[in-house]
Amino acid sequence: MLRWIILFFLSIQVSVYAQSIYTDPLNEITQNTILWIVLLSLLSVSILYFIFASSKIKQLKKEQIAIKEKYNFLEKNQHTLLENMGENIHNIAKQTFEQTSQLAEKTKKTVLHSEIKDVMHNENELLGATSDLIQFIQLKSKKIAIHNEVCNFNHILNETIGLLSESTQKYNTELIFDVSEKIPNSIITDSSYLGQILVNLLDYCIQHSRTNKVRLLIDTKVHENKNIHLLINIEGNLKIHNKDNFFDTNYNEKSREYIGLGLFIAKELVDLMEGKLSIIESQNSDNLHIMIPIKQEIKDKTIYKLDKNIINKSILIVDTDNDSAIALEKRFIYFNMNTTIKSQEAFNNNLPNFANFDIIILNEKLLTPKIIHILESAQEKHSFKVIAIVNLHNASSYTPHNIIDSVIYKPFSPEYIFELLNTLNNPKINKKTTRLPIHKEPFVEVYGINLDDFSQFSGKHLLLVEDNFINQKLISSVLSKSNLNIDIAGNGQEALSFLEKNFKNIDFILMDINMPVMDGFTATEHIRKQDKYDHIPIVALTALVADYEIVKMFSIGMNGYLSKPISIGKLYSAFNKYLYNEDKQKTTDVEENNIENTILEGLNTKDGLSSMHDNITLYKEVLREFIGAYEKSDIVLDLLIKNDRYNEAQKLCLDIKGLADTIGAKEISELCNDIYNQLAYNKYDKLKMYSKTYISLLNILKKSIHTYLKN
Repeated sequence: MLRWIILFFLSIQVSVYAQSIYTDPLNEITQNTILWIVLLSLLSVSILYFIFASSKIKQLKKEQIAIKEKYNFLEKNQHTLLENMGENIHNIAKQTFEQTSQLAEKTKKTVLHSEIKDVMHNENELLGATSDLIQFIQLKSKKIAIHNEVCNFNHILNETIGLLSESTQKYNTELIFDVSEKIPNSIITDSSYLGQILVNLLDYCIQHSRTNKVRLLIDTKVHENKNIHLLINIEGNLKIHNKDNFFDTNYNEKSREYIGLGLFIAKELVDLMEGKLSIIESQNSDNLHIMIPIKQEIKDKTIYKLDKNIINKSILIVDTDNDSAIALEKRFIYFNMNTTIKSQEAFNNNLPNFANFDIIILNEKLLTPKIIHILESAQEKHSFKVIAIVNLHNASSYTPHNIIDSVIYKPFSPEYIFELLNTLNNPKINKKTTRLPIHKEPFVEVYGINLDDFSQFSGKHLLLVEDNFINQKLISSVLSKSNLNIDIAGNGQEALSFLEKNFKNIDFILMDINMPVMDGFTATEHIRKQDKYDHIPIVALTALVADYEIVKMFSIGMNGYLSKPISIGKLYSAFNKYLYNEDKQKTTDVEENNIENTILEGLNTKDGLSSMHDNITLYKEVLREFIGAYEKSDIVLDLLIKNDRYNEAQKLCLDIKGLADTIGAKEISELCNDIYNQLAYNKYDKLKMYSKTYISLLNILKKSIHTYLKN
């Protein structure tokens, strides 16, 4: 408006000036005077316009800041809601997996067993997906911080092996660890996130390898400034077509899941650790390359020391895979062993003289009755040890023979070979004894257990030693209704400090193995050196249940072990043994769910239950999460539209549509899809009408959900 006023004023001035020239062309003074008046008027108006424009800009800036603050507030609330939702879904999914495990045990001899095992695998993948979802939301909301602390690198590798065992078994993939002798035992890094990076990237390679073999090569590089970088190369014979967007994630509306979530998380974590994750082309395949800065623990001068009686031995290695044999050879060369490698073909064509070796290491597939007979005959002339090489995912089907002195499970960490050689040299291990019983076998799965059953241990005091925040929350939530007193220590050192002041009150310790600062093995050794702690049972939490690890657990005074992910039935069994000093078992069966197929207004529970595999508990939990997350979504959506924040409105509609599909709320789902399309094609004229309809349908849906949850 001001602009038109200025133009009108200027036109008048110009007209006056033109008229003066026409009426009095000879009066030069008059003309100059009028010209100056016009120019001064123009300057005055320009100044006024500048002042007006400046005030307008300031006002716009204030409005922009206010909008930005509102956006940040909404975004923060959305992240919090999604994070809580992801954690709750993860907890319920974990409970569902445990119940299915119990059912699988009961149907071992029936035709349903294989189908239930498939369901268990799918549920286990759901657990992993919800864990990734939680981390994804935390990364988006900038809630993840890197904590560099002293940790045992071998324990990171061991936990990685354990967490990938199901994936390697499903895809029948051989996983090979080739770790340089330069890697120190103790390093300073964020062990939890480094392990997560390895698991996510290796899991992708296992699923997409074209040769069913994935090789992990780890080395170090020291720069001129003496900074140390961990160099990790993953070879999986991959063919990556879209390298530019390989580490991006996107939401698939049809499958209702995020694609590439694990890769995205790995890339973000590497960036947070000030490292670099890239794709390197090598011949006809693509490899994943990671470079992460670390520090070496100053105290860690000597990594491994073997007894003199075990070094300089002559060793024969025959494996079905050459890369695996070379990786194994490197570990033995590090211990000054004289190694000989033979390929499978060379071994079959020309058997060596076994009497020339002190240790013979053969892949289990080569231990045929004929070879075993030849080995037995050779041992009559020369004493030697025989070690079988077994893939970890085939361990359950491996049948030991009397001639086998020990087993190497692939993949193996450097510490694995060290422990193996020590065991061969010193088969009798002096164990630290306590007055509590040692439970050497896995704890029995007690069927029909629910969270209320843990109330039998009400008043008992548990110390949970675990560094992973999500695992802390999972275990705490399982036991939250049991009236157990639970204290949490983030590492072994914190556990020792806590015990020093509270040891008389502690009845049970759950001890994680892989932790920074002080691991579970070291913490247990310190605890068992003091008699005042002998009344406290210590049960290990571990992802890898390998022979040498089990031997070490009991040799330092642990009383038992639970494998990750924790089974609620086995946890109950462990509590029942040590908190009551009696071995009674709960034998109630799992009750069958009475599936409700109720059709409420705006909510088809039959469809909702179907998407939850007819799990009523999980379905009700998701309904609660829907109410908690989107009860006021009509207000949020209206605010986003009014402030022309159409991209955020689209994302909100997509999120609500996905969850509405899952719970059986088709009307809301279809409406959100319509709003999404209107926004996508810039058709904003009908949004007010859609907004009113959404408010009405949401109120109906909320009423139906509350009705269902009361039943």
